[in-house]
Amino acid sequence: MRPLLVPKYERFDFNQPLDELENKSVNVLVEEVSGSFDQYLGQLNIFESSKSALMGPVGKVLEQARVKGIDTEFLKGYGISTHKNTIKTPLHTEVLKPFEEGIDTLSNLLQRVPRHVRPKVIEIISYKVYFRREKANVEFWEKWRNDFKDFLEKKYQSNISELIKACNLEEISTKREIKDFQDIVGLRKQNRTRELQDVVDEFNKSRKEIILEEEEVEE
Repeated sequence: MRPLLVPKYERFDFNQPLDELENKSVNVLVEEVSGSFDQYLGQLNIFESSKSALMGPVGKVLEQARVKGIDTEFLKGYGISTHKNTIKTPLHTEVLKPFEEGIDTLSNLLQRVPRHVRPKVIEIISYKVYFRREKANVEFWEKWRNDFKDFLEKKYQSNISELIKACNLEEISTKREIKDFQDIVGLRKQNRTRELQDVVDEFNKSRKEIILEEEEVEE
């Protein structure tokens, strides 16, 4: 019986310089790719809870690079198509530039590391970008809730009873023991009345923001 042949891979140092890419190390280039993709996503106003939603077209591009190929034009074409089909922010030069730069650097990097290292490189970039977008997402919603609370207090002159009556929240108020404006701000989208949602839309419009809230299922 012939012995089982197991491929042996040399340990790859992510800090070693790559001559073809200005002697930059893999870690440096990973940071450049992550920064470009984060800059692109930061312009799209994606405020949702899931990793796939926060990563937008970037997540799809990274998956294509992992399973199908690292051709630059293929990845750009796939990414632009995904953007146009899933993102409301129009594509223009300012939005597209960091996306293209990220793909260019990603493709060049993956071509110059051993094939068995590519999945690890992609994984690192993916989680670096996700961390930055999730951090921005958390910070956005914290500020949004504080600002919305101030908006409600001003609109209803700090009278919670007036708000409950105006927004037809009597039933929800009893069920959830709503006592103050913070309780109103904390209501999930699926628990808002139509009247309260109109107030939320008025607030977002005053901030000139398009916010896509993801409904959550309560356990």
